[in-house]
Amino acid sequence: MVLAVLAAVIGYIVLALARPTRRCPRCKGERVTLTRWRHRIRPCRRCSGTGRAPRLLGPLIHRTYWTIRHERNHRP
Repeated sequence: MVLAVLAAVIGYIVLALARPTRRCPRCKGERVTLTRWRHRIRPCRRCSGTGRAPRLLGPLIHRTYWTIRHERNHRP
């Protein structure tokens, strides 16, 4: 049981490193949303029209990884 949870956590960390963003859940990656009357198209408010949204803890994991890597490469 513990190994399964550990494997899931490590798998999620690897996924977050490889792809820190996911498809926007509001517009489903379409980048636009229809208004209430369905005749106006506007950029999605959640993703600002990019179609991508941050994965849970994705930016934190990605930023931590690159900070550690940068510090390791630039030691005096």
